[in-house]
Amino acid sequence: MKTPTKTLLNAPVPVLAVSGWSGSGKTTLLEAVIPALVQRGLAVALLKHDAHGLDVDREGKDSDRLFRAGADVVVDGPGESFTRRRPSKEWIQTRSAWWQLAPHHDVLLVEGRKHSPFPKIWLSTPDKPTPPDDVVSIIGELAWTDDRPARFLELFDSWIRSAWLDREIWGGVLTGGASRRMGCDKASLIYRGKPFARHVTDALLTICKDRRRILALGAAVEGCRTIHDPPGVRGPLAGMLGALRWHPSAAWLVSACDQPLVSENALRWLLDQRAPGRWVIMPRARDGRMMPMPAVYEPQAAVLAEDLLEAGRLAPREMASHPKVYSPTPPAELLSAWANINTPEDLEALKRRGDAISQRASRISGYDGGDDDSR
Repeated sequence: MKTPTKTLLNAPVPVLAVSGWSGSGKTTLLEAVIPALVQRGLAVALLKHDAHGLDVDREGKDSDRLFRAGADVVVDGPGESFTRRRPSKEWIQTRSAWWQLAPHHDVLLVEGRKHSPFPKIWLSTPDKPTPPDDVVSIIGELAWTDDRPARFLELFDSWIRSAWLDREIWGGVLTGGASRRMGCDKASLIYRGKPFARHVTDALLTICKDRRRILALGAAVEGCRTIHDPPGVRGPLAGMLGALRWHPSAAWLVSACDQPLVSENALRWLLDQRAPGRWVIMPRARDGRMMPMPAVYEPQAAVLAEDLLEAGRLAPREMASHPKVYSPTPPAELLSAWANINTPEDLEALKRRGDAISQRASRISGYDGGDDDSR
């Protein structure tokens, strides 16, 4: 199974260019608005294009001497670092700079690149009040006499929310656990006439609309393509990492195969919590327990997952301490969607619950035993 094509327009973070003629005030504007974006809790990266070449390191400094000797150089100091490298081709230079910055940020601003396909805000000058005809994807123009910071923030707010929420939603069913407490494969257990895993995939289908966007994470599930766990990684984090690595620009809606009560309403509630700057929507139970599935994992969640892996901590709930993880408590009527059926006793209680629902529905409306919305 191949990784989906990565392009600059299909990247882990939204990208917005600030473009205009030389002298139009691009740097001045960005210097004014970036503090406002940071104050809103957004992690901002900036990719600056200089057609005349870079002049960022003084000749004679140790770092410059080592660069001129042939090395790519990283200078690391208290609270900051600087990288100077020499990619062999321009397209690699653009792509590598992008992919270094993107995963760790909420938005990437690009200064310049007026002929790029990125959405862009155009800055005019007194003698050139309109953009050239060959500049595309302009979402707004700022006149020389505008209150540019205020106008930029208005345009930005509308754009960033749309760009963040318009990501493709893919569904993941976490499978492949040892099932030691249950003593058998939980995905194939039957509840109300269907395997557990089918209840989960049917709920995800109401959101993803296409079964091709619902994948089994770990072990195979009937009717789903499978992303196998990364080599050497075990536990729930393995399936999540597999998904985030396989399609790094999608938002993943992940549930476990032992959660047959997951519902469309619960998943839609989760998606309603998404907002720019929230990398994970991981609900919190009323007793304070973190519930890592069902949950939403934005592309930036890959950074958190990789950090946990490097630290040898394989429980996704350990992401919860990160400031980019949002942990709302679901409404009481939706909480059953987060129930895991882990033991034979859990299974017996679930079956009793299902029988009670069926009997109640039958008394009310002549219900014939099929699925209903109260899963």
